[in-house]
Amino acid sequence: ERIVYIQLLQYLETNQLLDKEQHGFRPGKSTITAGIEFVENIINSIDKGEKVIGVFLDLSRAFDSVSHCELLSSLKKLRILGKELRWFASYLENREQFVEINYIAERNNAK
Repeated sequence: ERIVYIQLLQYLETNQLLDKEQHGFRPGKSTITAGIEFVENIINSIDKGEKVIGVFLDLSRAFDSVSHCELLSSLKKLRILGKELRWFASYLENREQFVEINYIAERNNAK
């Protein structure tokens, strides 16, 4: 998985397929850099006399709710095809999650 992550990230970075404001999972970027950029944008807008509106969403467990078909479709749009796309498809098939907190277990089949 780590090798695929490195190769995929390199492909996306090299081909400039990621939004410049994407901070998650990118080297040298984090939630801290995202927060700093966010605050700088607010300050710049206020300095220009512009109105600022914020919308905050809780996307916890967002990956759990992503449609595998939509995810594979997005990969196709990024020109990830052939054996690489098949690898992602096989990775997503028949996955099971197991979470244990204080000896209480919960199982989920990822779909």
